[in-house]
Amino acid sequence: MKNPLQNRWNPRRAVVITLHYSTEGVSYAAARISGGSPGDFVSFDSLKDLVKKCGKEQPYLIHVSGTGILTRAVENIPNYKEQLIVNGDKDDFYFTTFEAGSRLVTSFFRKALIEDHVNELKNLKAFLLNVSCGIVPCLLHIAEGGKLAFDHEVSIVNGQLENFKRSESVQEQCLVGTRFLSFNEALTESLAMDLKENSPLLTGGFSAEEKRSALQNWVDYSKFRFFGVAMVSTILLLLLGNYFYLNHLNQQVADLEVELALNNENLSLMDRLEQEKIRKEQLILASGINGKSFTSYFIDAIGKTVPSSIKLTEMHVFPLKERLKQKRKVEIDQENIEVLGLTQSSSVLDDWMEKMNRFEWVNRVELLNYMKLTDNQAEFKLVIRIDK
Repeated sequence: MKNPLQNRWNPRRAVVITLHYSTEGVSYAAARISGGSPGDFVSFDSLKDLVKKCGKEQPYLIHVSGTGILTRAVENIPNYKEQLIVNGDKDDFYFTTFEAGSRLVTSFFRKALIEDHVNELKNLKAFLLNVSCGIVPCLLHIAEGGKLAFDHEVSIVNGQLENFKRSESVQEQCLVGTRFLSFNEALTESLAMDLKENSPLLTGGFSAEEKRSALQNWVDYSKFRFFGVAMVSTILLLLLGNYFYLNHLNQQVADLEVELALNNENLSLMDRLEQEKIRKEQLILASGINGKSFTSYFIDAIGKTVPSSIKLTEMHVFPLKERLKQKRKVEIDQENIEVLGLTQSSSVLDDWMEKMNRFEWVNRVELLNYMKLTDNQAEFKLVIRIDK
């Protein structure tokens, strides 16, 4: 079973650079090809502008046309290059060859023609996969059979070259299959097909070793870029996660600090209350009112005897002998109970005082103040002396 990841790093996209030479100089254009689908050509003033626009992520292909390009049909023999280059070295030329049965169609030109451009691409850190020239790449459209005519007229029948000759005039478009294509359209579609399928019928200008080395360089760069971006993204995600987690921890610490401050405040309050409790217990112990004074008994006995026409407003059971002072022992008058209230008549008050005088625990009841407020109401203050 074929491994689906085997060709994971093979280029699926590329940028085709066309260098067209004429008496006026060289003109630059480029188009993107992807999955057999070419884009439109865009002109550029220089390779530097072109690479800046297209980027370095995709590999490049160079196609040369115009002045200086020779196209020939020769026998399909191993030393066909030597036969074409009689007075020169075949290694000084770029050949683009299409195999049509027993014959070959090849376009070629001197490497020196584009040497500066190839070096410029290298200096721009762009990856050049191959070089092609002339009409030859377009022959992929008629590999099984068909005709096309641009600067040359070519026809193939059953995979064999049937006709090859130079056109009397360069055709802007020709019928390729069932479509009329311009040369640039036919060229980019052919190069896109070759990029996708790596046709054995078409051989570019680079040798097999040069092409393998160029492809490997681009693959290494793509892997480095892919895994580098993945690693940087992972690190950024980890840092981002760590940032949010750290903020979460800081928030938890802040919340705990607030809670701790509240707990410390509550502990301080509890400590103060405990100290206050101890102090008051000591005051009570020192005053002796928790002894056999029957405080609640006295209050209950007095309350049961109050006539309905008398309204009590205040009662001071064992009042302080003097105001509280810091670091001074509290002194309580344990022999007196002060009662203040309102009465409708003095006779009712006298009867109530007489009734309280009969208590065994009462020494005497004294009226300290009596002030008539209205005809039916008077204010009084009396003290009950406890018999010890």
